[in-house]
Amino acid sequence: WKRTVVEKKIPPKFANNNATVIDFMFETNLRTDNEEWIVRFQAPISNGGVFHTDLNGFNFDTHYFRADLPIQSQVFPMPTLASIEDSGLRMTILSEHSQGTASLQDGTIDVWLDRRLRQDDDRGLGEAMRDNVP
Repeated sequence: WKRTVVEKKIPPKFANNNATVIDFMFETNLRTDNEEWIVRFQAPISNGGVFHTDLNGFNFDTHYFRADLPIQSQVFPMPTLASIEDSGLRMTILSEHSQGTASLQDGTIDVWLDRRLRQDDDRGLGEAMRDNVP
């Protein structure tokens, strides 16, 4: 796998606060079965288990973390963005394609990058998961 990071400060005339754009480019090529690749973005934000995703770029959907449910029920589609915020800060993750996302801990956004399973995971697909066949 490969990760490239590009960081750019936003000029003050475009942002009220100190704002930075960080571009992460992840390249994965899973060749080993039964792996899932996830990236976690973390910031000093007290979001209280609340996070937002977009609905095809038009509206936002609000999600709430529930400790009584398993992880797979906490993952939601992220067509283009996911965000968390508190009274002073906001962190927004933009993606060039749809991915699964969650906020499983305070101040974090988790994004599922890739998945390769040899067997069915009993979550409805009814077959092994190989989205990344070369």
